[in-house]
Amino acid sequence: MSVADTPARVRDAKWRCPQCGRTFSRTGQPHSCRTVSLESHLRDGPQRALFERLLAAVNSKAGECEVLSLPCCIHLVGRYDFLAVLPRKERLEIRFVLERVLANPRVQRSARISKALYKHSVDVRTAGDIDEELLSWVREAYHLERR
Repeated sequence: MSVADTPARVRDAKWRCPQCGRTFSRTGQPHSCRTVSLESHLRDGPQRALFERLLAAVNSKAGECEVLSLPCCIHLVGRYDFLAVLPRKERLEIRFVLERVLANPRVQRSARISKALYKHSVDVRTAGDIDEELLSWVREAYHLERR
């Protein structure tokens, strides 16, 4: 594989975990090496259909991503883990980081996580919630330059 064929997230990585092989922008990044099946998070039902629709929309509107199913949640990974999906009883809770606060009634929670970054939580209950507004935030998170 040539350098040009290497995914950007691997090329830009500063550290690769010797246990699981995941790549990170910070050396020694705390993480779980354990993965679980996607089915352990998404059984047949409304959450699975919402997740599949969300994934297709993200891949076409934000950028290609990989799915990483961890014990805590499902991560979508581009250059970085840019979106966490937490299946709930009747919804998907999605979390993403931006360099700004979102003042929007759809945002359930926002928290400052560093000097420049804010983590936001939005509920996806129906396919209609996966709209251009939501995808614009996800696209922004996908293309965020992590320092």
